[in-house]
Amino acid sequence: MTATFEDPNVSPWERKEWIKKQRLQLLEQRVNIKAQAFDLEKQQFKWSRYCSKKDKEFERSRLLNERTTLEIRQSALQLRQKQLEMDKIFEFKSVVIFCKSLGYTCLILFANEGFLH
Repeated sequence: MTATFEDPNVSPWERKEWIKKQRLQLLEQRVNIKAQAFDLEKQQFKWSRYCSKKDKEFERSRLLNERTTLEIRQSALQLRQKQLEMDKIFEFKSVVIFCKSLGYTCLILFANEGFLH
């Protein structure tokens, strides 16, 4: 670069042309850098959108999993409740059979406890 300016054989017009050429090269470099920056921004935007979509899918799956777990627990509790009810009914029937042998004196006691509806 300094050789062009220091060379006494180079005319002022050639110097101006050389400067124009250098300016044009720098302008092209700037445009290329801006194009690369734009491409990177575009990539980042696409990646952000993709991540956001995947985060929503993950959250949806997590909530569905939690809901399923709660439904399973609810079913287990309902089953346990039914088992307890069946145990009470079996117990009640056993007591009724026993009370029949005693002349129904125990039946009134259980009616007050809510076994008879």
